[in-house]
Amino acid sequence: MFNKMIVSSLLLLMASISLLVGANENMPYIDNNFSKEGYRSKNYRSPTPTETTFAEIVNAEEILKFSQQNESFVLVDVRPLTWDGSTFIQTKPHKGIPNSIWLPNVGFGIIDEKTMSYLVDSLNYATGNDNEIAIIFYCKVDCWMSWNAARRASSLGFKNIGWYKNGIEDWQRKNLGTQSLHPRRFPK
Repeated sequence: MFNKMIVSSLLLLMASISLLVGANENMPYIDNNFSKEGYRSKNYRSPTPTETTFAEIVNAEEILKFSQQNESFVLVDVRPLTWDGSTFIQTKPHKGIPNSIWLPNVGFGIIDEKTMSYLVDSLNYATGNDNEIAIIFYCKVDCWMSWNAARRASSLGFKNIGWYKNGIEDWQRKNLGTQSLHPRRFPK
């Protein structure tokens, strides 16, 4: 009888957990590292997932192949940069994958309305308002900011999302070319 109660309790607990997880399949973890919306909001440099439901994980070779085949796609660097409330403060060169746009701070777990508008406006501009154009997000190895940005773009209705999970560090380790980037202007 006691064993039956334990089994019944465990089954009820497992059913409850599966309902919670099923309620938002894009929220892979429920812990204090994530915002209530399911974005990683602290400890950004830590191991990242090996799969997602909202983006295809791509590698350097696939990015090179897209480039060589003249595929329409947008590369987005989301590494952060100091913002003083009116402008980005870039004090040193920022090397990125050639032909990337740099959208600093859009990969934070919690972003304000202005930053969200900056992301939406920038993605619409870069894709020519075509939500079918591939967009590949990157930052560094084990950086949740590109995961957050890819997830956010998916939630905004962009359909063809890539996540270069190993980011610029992998690109540079493979001795692939880089380009100096400047942040896209933040609208006034």
